[in-house]
Amino acid sequence: MVNRGAWIVAIVAALAVLLINPIAEISWNDDWCYGRMAYEFARSGTFVYNGWAAAMVGPQVLWGALWIKLFGFSFTVLRLSTLPVFIGCGVLLYRLHRRAGIDDNLSTLGSLATLLSPIVLPLAASFMTDIFGLFLFLLSIVFLQNLQEGTREKAGLWIALVVLTGLLAGAIRQLFWLVPLVALGYIAWRRRELRALALGGAAVALVGTVALTLWYTKQPYALGESVVPGIKGIVHNPVPSLLTILGLLMGVTLFLFPVVSAVVLPRLGGGAGKGRLIVGVLALASAGACFLGKWLFPWSYNICSEFGVLRPADTALGDPELVLSTLPRLVLSLVALLSSLCVVEWAIAERATLIKTLQRVLAAQTEKTDHGVVILALYSVPYLLVALSRAGIGMSWDRYLIPVFPLVTILALRSLAGRALPKAAWAALALFGLYSVAVSHDYLAFLRAEATAVQALEKRGVPATQIRANFEFDCWTETEQKGFINDARIHNPVDAYRDLTDEQMRGVWPTSQKVPWWWRFTPSVEGRYFVVTTPIPGLIDTADTPITYQRWLPWTTATIRIQQSPTAN
Repeated sequence: MVNRGAWIVAIVAALAVLLINPIAEISWNDDWCYGRMAYEFARSGTFVYNGWAAAMVGPQVLWGALWIKLFGFSFTVLRLSTLPVFIGCGVLLYRLHRRAGIDDNLSTLGSLATLLSPIVLPLAASFMTDIFGLFLFLLSIVFLQNLQEGTREKAGLWIALVVLTGLLAGAIRQLFWLVPLVALGYIAWRRRELRALALGGAAVALVGTVALTLWYTKQPYALGESVVPGIKGIVHNPVPSLLTILGLLMGVTLFLFPVVSAVVLPRLGGGAGKGRLIVGVLALASAGACFLGKWLFPWSYNICSEFGVLRPADTALGDPELVLSTLPRLVLSLVALLSSLCVVEWAIAERATLIKTLQRVLAAQTEKTDHGVVILALYSVPYLLVALSRAGIGMSWDRYLIPVFPLVTILALRSLAGRALPKAAWAALALFGLYSVAVSHDYLAFLRAEATAVQALEKRGVPATQIRANFEFDCWTETEQKGFINDARIHNPVDAYRDLTDEQMRGVWPTSQKVPWWWRFTPSVEGRYFVVTTPIPGLIDTADTPITYQRWLPWTTATIRIQQSPTAN
């Protein structure tokens, strides 16, 4: 039975997404790729990759295709299909916290801290793979808890469900295939009477993983990935790579500050004089490093950036308005640094307790409420090693840390050990939630304005291949024309990729401007008309300019312009 806390989590999650207003007939970051796959499956009943996704995406494609069959294709329909899955994530997070022995109010806080995080909530208003993968990941952990706490008679059922959900999660994002292997290995070690069943389930999961991987590698336009380039990059450029990894890990304490404050604020309040002194000295030293080195948050962007959500400066034409200027970025950097140092100081102070807990785990003497935490911790170690290795190729995004969030929130809230939660934690949750809603709303409003500009041109009879709008629109146009993106990573078929220089793709784009990076991926788009955030020297406005939209943060009316080459008809 779902209780009060779970209902609160579900309702707040739904309201947050609806406040964002996810209606926009244009894709969101990479979800044009997954939306195209869902569209093709709804049309033909087959998986059709398009040269961009390194994730397998499988079950998400089926889910999206079902919504397309029921409601027709639109980007809004695909975004709304994420909403029930996002709500499901909230209910499962709440359940994991309660199973870990955390009370109702704190479980509500821990669940909402993840859902309303600036790198999670924006994804709930998209068709990206992260929310779908997270849901199946959490579901597999819950099934594993049921196995650990249930009777032997139902053990086979729970093992089958762990294997199934683990394979499905991995069929969306491949790293989730580690879940059934790690989890069932743990069960085989913990419960001798279930060893044969658990090892059998792990074997099925391994065979399924290999079979799905072999199938995926044979698909045209499917991309493969390896950890080797990332490791080589870290070895060759250790300082920037390690700084990126450090920044990502510190970012966790910032993104989850409403919960991490349970550890941080008591360290600053009293009872740990020497520890506070160490934290203070290190915090001052870190602040100096921020000032001198200009090493400011966000250290590794993707979802959360100085522009709010994503970086329109990298995926749109023109210069979008900053949301976080230098001062707030400095403040957030110091909060993240101080929080991280407090967590380290807490771990040092509590090392005896932590060592005893580890010994109890190794001796198989932990209470049942600890098992979910143990499973999450066992999975997080190899997951982080693989995910963070991408820092070596400059592609270790903040959203890759989301699967670690449940472990962090549970450990932070358990550290209270009966003490009252600082009231500032709820205030921080409200502040972070409002920020996440505002910047997510603004990015969707920006996309709606871009879509309006494209529609204005199309009404004038301008074909999509003559419109350069943003990364999302151009990639969608390319897949409509060719069926795939012009990506050098495509090896099947061997002759798909065309090696093009930026200058070959410039066309009528002014020579004073740098050619956007994604144009080489979209050679079918000529670009005679341009949808821009600010006027581009060398282009002229069209009669449809400007198109306005309302931003919440900062509260202002922003504009989108349509410009064209002076030689356009």
